Parts: sequence; C-alpha cells; structure tokens
Amino acid sequence: MCPILLCFSGGKDSCYNMMQCVAAGHQIVALANLRPAQTDELDSYMYQTVGHQGIELYADAMDLPLYRHIIQGSSMDTSRDYSKTEGDEVEDLHQLLHLVKLSTKYGVHICGEGGEYETFTLDCPLFKKKIVIDAAETVIHSADAFAPVGYLRFTKMHTEDKHGVSLTSIRCVAINSVY
Repeated sequence: MCPILLCFSGGKDSCYNMMQCVAAGHQIVALANLRPAQTDELDSYMYQTVGHQGIELYADAMDLPLYRHIIQGSSMDTSRDYSKTEGDEVEDLHQLLHLVKLSTKYGVHICGEGGEYETFTLDCPLFKKKIVIDAAETVIHSADAFAPVGYLRFTKMHTEDKHGVSLTSIRCVAINSVY
C-alpha cells in the first residue's frame, strides 16, 4: 500500500480518481487543493476552481487533513511537454507539494480537464459523511449572447453523517488501461 496525497478539485473526475487509487491498493492520507485568492472562479486552464468554497467539507467528510495553496500564476506553458515556467499556474502545485514535504515516490499527478462543465461531488463511497448544500446562488461569469457561462456559488454548506453505510462493503475495480 502506497500512502498518497490526493490533489482534489471536488469534481467527478477527482472523485473517480480517488476511487481508482483506493481500488489499486493505495491509502489516501491527505487532500490537497489549489484555490483562487479572492474570487469564486479563476477560469484556470489547469485547475477547477468552481465550488472551491466547499473543499474543506471533503476533508471533514473523509476525516483527512487538507492542504491548500493559493493559485498565483496563470497559464503560460500549455504545450504537451511542460517545462518549468516562472509564473505558470502549474508552479503553484509544486509550491504546495513542497509545503507539505511530499516525496516524489508518492507519484502525485495533477490533471486538469479545462472543460466546459465543472462538477462538485456531494457523496462518495469513501466519504464518512455526505456534503449538503443549504444555499447557493447562480453567478453569470460571461454574459455572452451566444454562449453565456455561469456557475453555482455555494453560500452555505455542511456535512452530515451517513447512516447504514459500511465502508468495508465498498468494492471498486481499478482500471488498468485507458481505451
């Protein structure tokens, strides 16, 4: 079993990746998240920031420590073969990993989708508690007449104990290859 720090956005892909890590025999020992400094949505090329206000609830739901760092860079090198670029938002991940003194042996890999849809997972078999949205508001990020963009800002959330769920009964099959 390999202990891992999971870089987690709160979306479905992060949650799926988390399930695959556990199915492959790894132990998640902490969560990591990169967030914007003073805004709801950074529109980052690399990281999902929509819903970042609720990330603390994941740590509570999983009873794990959470390490967070502010994204200070922006997308500068978007080529397939990334090379260290001063001021690139990817470097913020390296700063976060340095702060929590991670070893390269943990194989941390961050992969952002940069897609059109962002998700925020409210429950997962690995959660000891579920996340509940009490209040939210819609924010228009771009009022483009052809393709407006909006997101949901969580204004009040909490975690609740799950009843009748046994973590030992969870079975997940790891995917060994991508088709």
